[in-house]
Amino acid sequence: MSDSVPNFRPMRPRARLLHTLGRDLISSEKVALIELVKNSYDADASVVIIAFREPLFQGVGGIDVWDDGHGMDAGTITGTWFEIATPHRRASVRTAVKNRRVLGEKGIGRLAASRLGRSMRLVTRKANEEELAVVVDWSDFEADDKYLDEVDIRWFARQPETFATLGDADQAFKTAGVEVWQNGQGTHIKIDALTSNWTRKDVADLRMALSRLLAPVSSITDVHPDLRVVLDLPGEFQDLSGEVTSPPELERSHYRLIGSVGSDGKAWFSYSRHDGFEEEVNFFVTGPDGSAPRCGPIDLDVRVWDRDTDALRNLLPDASVRSVRQMLTDASGVSVYRDGFRVLPYGEKGDDWLSMDARRVQNPTLRLSNNQVLGHVFISSDLNGELRDQSNREGLIDGPALDDLRRIVTAAIEQIEVRRYKYRRPERKKSSTGGLFSRFNLDAVREAIAEQKTDDNRIILALDSAENDLREGVEEVQRIIAQYSRLAAMGMLIDRVVHDGRTAVSHLMSISRFALRDLAKTTLSDEEKLQISHKSFSQSKAQVELLRTLFRMLEPFGGRRRGRPAEVSLLKVAHESADFLAHEADQDDIDITVLGDDFNVTADEPELQQILINLLTNAMYWVKVPDASLVREIRLEVQRDSDGYANIVVSDSGPGVNPDVAELIFDPYFSERPNGVGLGLGIVGNIASDYYNGSLELLESGPLSGASFRVQLRKRV
Repeated sequence: MSDSVPNFRPMRPRARLLHTLGRDLISSEKVALIELVKNSYDADASVVIIAFREPLFQGVGGIDVWDDGHGMDAGTITGTWFEIATPHRRASVRTAVKNRRVLGEKGIGRLAASRLGRSMRLVTRKANEEELAVVVDWSDFEADDKYLDEVDIRWFARQPETFATLGDADQAFKTAGVEVWQNGQGTHIKIDALTSNWTRKDVADLRMALSRLLAPVSSITDVHPDLRVVLDLPGEFQDLSGEVTSPPELERSHYRLIGSVGSDGKAWFSYSRHDGFEEEVNFFVTGPDGSAPRCGPIDLDVRVWDRDTDALRNLLPDASVRSVRQMLTDASGVSVYRDGFRVLPYGEKGDDWLSMDARRVQNPTLRLSNNQVLGHVFISSDLNGELRDQSNREGLIDGPALDDLRRIVTAAIEQIEVRRYKYRRPERKKSSTGGLFSRFNLDAVREAIAEQKTDDNRIILALDSAENDLREGVEEVQRIIAQYSRLAAMGMLIDRVVHDGRTAVSHLMSISRFALRDLAKTTLSDEEKLQISHKSFSQSKAQVELLRTLFRMLEPFGGRRRGRPAEVSLLKVAHESADFLAHEADQDDIDITVLGDDFNVTADEPELQQILINLLTNAMYWVKVPDASLVREIRLEVQRDSDGYANIVVSDSGPGVNPDVAELIFDPYFSERPNGVGLGLGIVGNIASDYYNGSLELLESGPLSGASFRVQLRKRV
């Protein structure tokens, strides 16, 4: 055979390919039934019945799926149903009668039946036409020696029987308790020889999945599928039979946020609380580079519960707390609905697509977990074209659009978290002074004993002993926190040293290599070689100075015994802290200015660096948000006031602190930053108060337009 003569041959798939597609693209029996419900929706059905036939064991039993949709005629059966991955739904994205947005586009939904049972009989009828039947034995597609076009599927036309007046369909709908349906038309899929066992848990999970399949009625969207789904179950499962609906107990929540985010990232929401409080909430969401999101518009309805006993009893006094908690556990999560139907697996158990549980672990005081949230995200295929299905019909394709969807929903949940935290926050002195450990004392107990005017010295002695133990425990905790704070700061410095040090070493190697190469050239004069040497030494000196600066920054963290704090120049430490962040600031086009008086303080240099770096990194984040000034500027000033105290003021050109949360920002674990831990300002305030008898405060105004923080050190300065 000559290479110059092309040969042609069509590809012939083996018959088992169809079996493989059904198994791989439809991941579970639950998903298979949901696919069949979607097919009924695309057929303009008003009711779908899923009836199980005993015994529900592998190899026996069966499932019947009935609908009253428009049915199929002979042309549709032969020209569409028999063609796998037919494009007809892409050509017509709306249904003929009810103008529904078609859910199935890949033409593989019919393979769902092969995931459920070994054989299938499909009976369908269009109104006022003959009835058609298709019989499929899925085992025919498992033969290794057959090609797909060698498997014949039997089908035939007949006078109406199943969908005739008083036929099997009429009986099935009445048995399921359905009184109103489109009689005389529809489709019946009879599945026999189940591929797996069905337990009570499986059936309960199916019912829960079906109850969440259709988008709930919401005031923010008019997309609500007018489709009823009914379960008809035998024997021990009969209590799970009936029309599938959401638990009425979950209609009320402690907190709710409902509204929309436009394609430009602008968000309009209404926040409400169980006690009647309401508030309008507006914010802005952008992509990581500040651009508009790659998805939108998007509607959201998020409900949140407090799961503690008192909160649930106050909210639902007539319900069992235990049963409500179980409902929340089963139904909670944030689900995505496209054109009225749920996109799996978002919101399923174990699918933490928003990393809510991970955020909760990082910050349990502020963040919500999945089992507290029941959220609904509404999108449309027409307006969110970049949010496309994966091939297995489970989940959306990863990419910028899905990342932005996560960002939008997380931003909305953060709005609830902040307001919930503020509402539940215990009354305390709203002050940035006093330190993290200032409330660890027994003064209130001592005052109560004094009021009793008791002469029992044993109580006083026990109180003194307990207070001494508490003081020693607090001191030990302070030492541990100081140690870990030093390690955290040292970790940041080491990252900087490794990054910048490696760059400096690479430059030194390059300088020396090229210098040695040029100096070895015999064609150069001594004067030219002298110039090369001078240039190389000058370039090397700059890199050596960089390494020297990096090593000097690490010196305070050396392993030698700390001893008494030494005298250091506060202005020098301020410059070094700004230098530490200079590379990142340059990348983000941030101008950091350091100014002030040059005076010494008796202090631990790593502690000062922690204060300064925490305040600077906080400012660097906020000058980059969309609401910030176009000029990204930070000003760091150190000064000694008339009382002799040392003051550190950090101002930025960001949007400033939201007045609604100004009193919360010093609380440990509170943060408005996405995935923020909320310890930065707490660490600064703790160091200032507990080690230097000082304070951290948010100033009403400062030299720049954004937020201004002042740290005052009163001890050893």
